[in-house]
Amino acid sequence: MKQVIFTIIILVLFPLLSSGFQGREMREYFATNFTADNGLPQNSIRKIAVDYLGFVWLATEGGLVRYDGSNFKVYNRAALDLDSDRIPTFKRNPAKDDFYAIAEGGKLIKIDGGNASEETSYSTVRSLDRTTLLPIQKQTGDQFVIPDMIPAKKVNYQIIQGKGTNYYMYRNEKILFCRADSVRQTLRFPGKMSFDVPPLRWNEERSSAFFGKALNVYNFMDIDGSLFYHIGGHGSYLLYLNPSSEQGISKIRLTGEIESNPAFINRSANVSIIHNQFNNQTFAFLNDHLYQISFRNNLLDTRLLMKGIDLNEDHVSAVYYQEKDEIIFLGSITKGLFVYTPKYFKTFLIGDDTEDNVFYAHLPYSLNSIITPQGYTADLTKPGAGAEKIAKDESLRSKFLILRDRKQFLWLAKIGPRNFVEKFSPDGKRLIKSWFISDEPVKFYQGNTREGIWIGSRSGTLFYLEQSPGKSDSIVVKAKIPDKEITWLLQNDPEHVLIGTVSGLYRYSLKSDKISQVREFRRLNIRTIYASDTNRLWVTTYGSGFYLIEKGKIHKMPSDQNRFLDYAHCILEDSLGNFWFTTNQGLFQARKQDLIDYRRGEAGNFLYLYYDKRNGFQTNEFNGACQPCGVKLANGRLSFPSLRGLVNFSPAKVHSPTLDAPFIIQNVNLDGNKLTFGDTLNLPFDFKHLTFSIATPYFGHKNNLRFLYQVKKSDGQQKAEWQNVSADREISLYNMPSGSYVLTIRKISNFGKKYVEKNLIINVAVAWYLRPWFIILATLGFVCTILFFVRWRTYYLIKQNQLLSQKVTRRTKELTNALEDLKVSDDKLQDQLKRQTQIIGVISHDLRTPLKHITLNSKKLHDHLEANYPSFPQLFLSKSIYESSDKIFALSDELLNFIKMTMKSRGEIKYEPVDIASILKEKRDLFADIAAAGETRIVLDIEENLPVFTNRNMLEIIIHNLLDNAVKSSWHDSIVLGCHQDNGTTVISINDTALGMPADIAGWLSDAENRDEGIVDDLPKNMGLGLIIVKEMTYMLKIRIKAESGPTGTQIQLLVDKPI
Repeated sequence: MKQVIFTIIILVLFPLLSSGFQGREMREYFATNFTADNGLPQNSIRKIAVDYLGFVWLATEGGLVRYDGSNFKVYNRAALDLDSDRIPTFKRNPAKDDFYAIAEGGKLIKIDGGNASEETSYSTVRSLDRTTLLPIQKQTGDQFVIPDMIPAKKVNYQIIQGKGTNYYMYRNEKILFCRADSVRQTLRFPGKMSFDVPPLRWNEERSSAFFGKALNVYNFMDIDGSLFYHIGGHGSYLLYLNPSSEQGISKIRLTGEIESNPAFINRSANVSIIHNQFNNQTFAFLNDHLYQISFRNNLLDTRLLMKGIDLNEDHVSAVYYQEKDEIIFLGSITKGLFVYTPKYFKTFLIGDDTEDNVFYAHLPYSLNSIITPQGYTADLTKPGAGAEKIAKDESLRSKFLILRDRKQFLWLAKIGPRNFVEKFSPDGKRLIKSWFISDEPVKFYQGNTREGIWIGSRSGTLFYLEQSPGKSDSIVVKAKIPDKEITWLLQNDPEHVLIGTVSGLYRYSLKSDKISQVREFRRLNIRTIYASDTNRLWVTTYGSGFYLIEKGKIHKMPSDQNRFLDYAHCILEDSLGNFWFTTNQGLFQARKQDLIDYRRGEAGNFLYLYYDKRNGFQTNEFNGACQPCGVKLANGRLSFPSLRGLVNFSPAKVHSPTLDAPFIIQNVNLDGNKLTFGDTLNLPFDFKHLTFSIATPYFGHKNNLRFLYQVKKSDGQQKAEWQNVSADREISLYNMPSGSYVLTIRKISNFGKKYVEKNLIINVAVAWYLRPWFIILATLGFVCTILFFVRWRTYYLIKQNQLLSQKVTRRTKELTNALEDLKVSDDKLQDQLKRQTQIIGVISHDLRTPLKHITLNSKKLHDHLEANYPSFPQLFLSKSIYESSDKIFALSDELLNFIKMTMKSRGEIKYEPVDIASILKEKRDLFADIAAAGETRIVLDIEENLPVFTNRNMLEIIIHNLLDNAVKSSWHDSIVLGCHQDNGTTVISINDTALGMPADIAGWLSDAENRDEGIVDDLPKNMGLGLIIVKEMTYMLKIRIKAESGPTGTQIQLLVDKPI
């Protein structure tokens, strides 16, 4: 009967007792378990402590471990001079509030500045305790034997750590309340006390000796600056030890949210207490619930942190609660470290595994609920409440579009063999009208200036459905963008509608009904367009990042370090001024003003916060290609579609782990060697590689950590750009010149350009060859070298002058003799020239005159016979005599001119400006009659006023011979004389259409290899003296000659490289 009554009381009172807890939203957590498989040296964690920087320290069987949220750093015998890797506990020196880890054997490891090092001030924990106890010996008169960190049974006192510099000491059934070096109060605590280290609380069999009748010094604990004692087996209350009260020792029952636990009410299970003495935190475990205990207003208040923890199954030995970020750390003797991070996001699901959980477009339906195109409505604040169906045949409606117009009517698209646009009542339960549409609709939009509905299709057609009173409500085609599926519609001004497509952004004019493409977005897959302000549009793309269009100018926005934002599906803005981006890899948060400032050139301090499944999603992949891509409810909650459920949250309640914790430079390596350093780092001048390793406590996603650094001269005159620190948080510097530098490392700590910064002075030593003493010595050495060189050079020059004088005397004598020989030779040469002149005269008088006479008389004879005796049988003989003598005369004339020129050229050839056109005209007139006799035309193709710098007489001889050769070989043909300039070279051409010059003669004439050898003996057959003269004279005038002969004639070019 008593049991029944007790049960009824429980059923009646439990809702009342739990009402306080129900008023507070229970946080859900994501658990991460670290073991020896993923970072820990081994799986036994005995204690957890957190230093003033925020680093989490773990006392394990495999060494002291520092955890910063991303990495575990192990301090064991390999890193420190320890006798054992086992770290049983931590200890504070109350006199100085120093923090230590204690290794097995009593060696102290000091923890300071985020690093652990061997303690040199105290050899063991005994000497550390002595610094605390020696001052109070004078007050008590007692001589204390300093206990080890794990006291033996014979030791009759124990130090109990308190808050700050407060501590307590139990001895001889007394509690001494101490602060620093003085005893403040004393309280009698009667009873037989055990000093043995208690076994693990999860081992009930071994624990029985220490809880119940027996007392143990390890059950003392400081809660918020007050001393309590926990009696095992009586977990519903603690003993409060207060020397200032009349009772001294009183029982205080646990209150607060633990009173809502049924096991606490009916006392079906004992409360287990774990005290974190190093961070002054006390926790209670009951019925898989974890509570935090605090002492305020003489009440032991409890607050439920989380559910689902099995103290015995998980072998929990240590707890730490980071209240600011709501993160729970649990240490296990067998299972390593559990880290519980809060889930700030809710995911709404329809059932367990259903296709309807793949969400796309949806709209607000009420204050807390949404509606989907499939006809589901759901209250997002009640994830377990399920969804209500308000429409039939929802499977036929497109998931990708839904619209509520300004009159609150709902618009949906029915997809099938025939496609329809449907208009529903505001509650979505009644179909008002449907319209057939020729293409599959994929986007709905109602503009700012018209009542009608804009419809974008899959094939790129823009439709319009008029909804103004008195006008036809048929669907009309407004524009077409062939083969480009429309992805977004937005009216950004009274005259234009922006159209996003899978391959570009277009602007549709409401006045002209014309479409123009926005050139900067060509071939970009547009996802969404969001108008945050009057003059600002934000455009997301699939694969090319997102952009800001401000006052007509387009700005590319920065991506995240993994470039997930290159594939942003959606942008929503909350009421706090933050943007939320959905991607295929998670959700991003950014401050809108930071992105605007980035556009203005303030690029250094922007921050993206990244959220993934650990924060409450069912999947990291959000959905896009729908309009709307996300919604903002009237209560401020945001909702985004994903491949599994609707992710929704209240932005004001999302608290990413804080980034404002300090950071440390934990390692500096110079050319592979670790350096010790302070605020200044001194380096040799010839170093190659300097590496800095950064660590900071942060227990959110590692992608949210953003470090920047810059290196600049300490005089401030040099400007330096901010650089991103690598993902492994290392900075590498190479081969810095001598000088003093400031390395500034900046950690972005929050939105609004907030950051934590640290400076390090780097002094690169001056090279020995740049130091003053070396410069002075080098200068003196240089001066001495110059003096020595001058003296040596002077001596050398004097000796050389003497030798030169001797050589000059000898050479003068040799030259005198040579001049005398030259004079003799000159006399002989003058005699030879005189004889040559005489020979020329003889030829001119004795040979040339008779030849000319013979030529003239033979011509007269031939003319006479031809005129008077045309049938004379030997008439051809007279003609032959005439022609032969004429050729001999011409040959002698050419030979004579050539000899004269050759004699003159033994001196310097006289060059002068020569008009090419005039020479070619003269030669044409000279040979015109002769050519006409052979029915051949001479044509000019010349550029006027084209002079060259050469010898006129010699050039005339060259042209004369070449033209004469062409005329002789031409019959019923044509000859073209030309001149022009080609890239600074004057080209003189003589081209004919006769049978052509023999190929071997043309090749010989064009061959420049043997020009410097003069006339050679091996000449082609039928070679005339005229061409030999031509080649020799072109050589003398440095004129290049090119000859080509073929069936169509001969082309000869003279290339003169000295034009005026």
